[in-house]
Amino acid sequence: MSATDFQSRLAARVESVGIAVSGDLAIRLRVYAELLERWNQRINLTGLPLDGWPDQTLDRLIIEPLLAVPLVSGLSGAWVDLGSGGGSPALPLAVSVEGFRLTLTESRGKKAAFLREAVRTLELRHARVEGRFEDLMGWPARSVRLITCRAVKLSDTTRLANHLLAEDGRMLFFGETLHAPHGLRLLDLKPLAAIGTTIATIAR
Repeated sequence: MSATDFQSRLAARVESVGIAVSGDLAIRLRVYAELLERWNQRINLTGLPLDGWPDQTLDRLIIEPLLAVPLVSGLSGAWVDLGSGGGSPALPLAVSVEGFRLTLTESRGKKAAFLREAVRTLELRHARVEGRFEDLMGWPARSVRLITCRAVKLSDTTRLANHLLAEDGRMLFFGETLHAPHGLRLLDLKPLAAIGTTIATIAR
């Protein structure tokens, strides 16, 4: 898909869900999309079809993180993305917001290499890539303002989230959920009817 075609598709989809994307942001999202396509030909970063970026793929990988932007309004500081894989939701969200120091976690070497290349290409100067998210248990308690994750079992994040999440922090879980990790609370469920998914906001 050409750069012009992708940006036209993106413009149509963001308009359909009622959000605005600046020209500079659209370019950075296109750069991420191109990088994902290129690397996905060599390693399996996503099972979603990337050829032509159909609505299902565009919604899940790009639109969903953009719809999360208002949910992190007013937050800044340390941000951890658990099981970062192909980079969504963290990378599209990271190019859309400021004030965070992002740590992407990925234990598989080839996917971690992709994430490092994406961080460099997108010029995310306050982002880095670490290995297993379980290793973050060595961080100071309640030192993280934002935790994001998708395709990670909530039960697997319970101990880490309870350790890391600041008193006024938020955890965003991308994908339908009806409960929070033990010891935390489900603050809000944001159904994204236009794209058929949900973002859960979890708090201490």
